[in-house]
Amino acid sequence: MKKYTFLFGLFFVFTLSVYAQYDCKVLVKELQGQYNGDCRKGLANGEGAAKGTDSYIGSFKKGYPHGYGVYTYENGSNYVGNFTKGKKDGYGLFNNLTEGGHLIQEYGLWVADSLIIPNDPKALYKVKERRGVKLIDPELTRDASIKNEVWINFQTDGVPDKSVVITNTEISSGHKLETRERSLNTLVAFGEIEDFPVTFRLEYEIRKTSHFEMTNCVVEVVLFTAGRWDIDINH
Repeated sequence: MKKYTFLFGLFFVFTLSVYAQYDCKVLVKELQGQYNGDCRKGLANGEGAAKGTDSYIGSFKKGYPHGYGVYTYENGSNYVGNFTKGKKDGYGLFNNLTEGGHLIQEYGLWVADSLIIPNDPKALYKVKERRGVKLIDPELTRDASIKNEVWINFQTDGVPDKSVVITNTEISSGHKLETRERSLNTLVAFGEIEDFPVTFRLEYEIRKTSHFEMTNCVVEVVLFTAGRWDIDINH
């Protein structure tokens, strides 16, 4: 299995075209210090990484974190998800590390740094790319006894599809598992995943029911938190 490194430290893919840009400003005080990435009119804009007392890797707009990214606070807490003008805004997961060293996970829909719809599972993952696919439906099971694994099932109109031919698999942490003990339509599984968020990418061909030739499909998903993920991909 081919493995590659995502610039999210672990999980976010982008290419930095420039080195440290001291004339490119980040407008969040806690992120001021060093910036690498895209710049427009003297402000961080596009994909980049900033580090001050806090750090952030992801999308910027007009000097602020804006779009999808990972923000790590000075005390070790982090937020993975969407931002608007530097504030948590949209679906995301906040890993809050308390002074006593306990981890509290808050996830759901955020608006202007406030969690307004908690415990929405859509906040625990992000579909980065979907080609030739109708629906991607991840389900997470978390328990101390459960290994960190990802199991992927292929379906067409809700029915298991055995016509899939895998052409490429990539994951930012862990490795591909043998799947013969699972159902016949589970052609891809990953295990021994240590680092979250974790990003996986699948490239494959599938025979659509409407015609005989094979159709190329691509799926790329970021999973924000540990556990066993069972993911149905429906065509």
